[in-house]
Amino acid sequence: MIRVFTSARILDTGRGTDDATRVVDILVDGMKISHIADHVDRPMGASVIDASRYLVTPGFVNAHGHLAMTLLRGLADEVSLDVWLHDYMFPREALMNGDDIYYGSLLALAEGIMSGTTTFAEMYFLEDDVARAVDEAGVRANLSTGTASLDNERGKLEKSEEFVVRWNNKADGRIRTSFGPHAPYTASPEFIRENFERARDLGVIVQFHLHETAKEIEEFT
Repeated sequence: MIRVFTSARILDTGRGTDDATRVVDILVDGMKISHIADHVDRPMGASVIDASRYLVTPGFVNAHGHLAMTLLRGLADEVSLDVWLHDYMFPREALMNGDDIYYGSLLALAEGIMSGTTTFAEMYFLEDDVARAVDEAGVRANLSTGTASLDNERGKLEKSEEFVVRWNNKADGRIRTSFGPHAPYTASPEFIRENFERARDLGVIVQFHLHETAKEIEEFT
């Protein structure tokens, strides 16, 4: 499907002028922007869309999130991180299954798309179901399995690596993967170090919670 967006105002910060926008036509062929110019000829059969009322920008990036936690939104407020995690989040997450993760992720992705977010960095559990949702939604994402070393360190690290290998560069390259040791208060220094070493060996990054609160800054600096 070919679409031509006419008279769109695009954000062009590289112009070097006070006005960072300019008006153009945009030709979209399938899932790719193939041409941007002051005027674009309309190919036969193309759908023409008047975009004169809109500002077109590059897609926004959500640099950290837990997509399926959309289902847990609003459960607690004005409590410490420790109370929020152990009294509200962890007990409910223990009841969540793959369908919860999949549909919760789809909901979060839909909300993101509506606000112009096209790329997500994500750390959670049952991440194969998150990856399935990302694939279907058509967005980009860097996905990691959040792991803690409270028990079965070796098994958790191996499963995390299996996920990294299984999904990296899938969905036509839209999905990238990473390691995700949860945080210094849920993972041992040795476990965290091993995650970084595995990531280095496989050429991927690490997602990690660090310095989330004043107390944590004091403890882990």
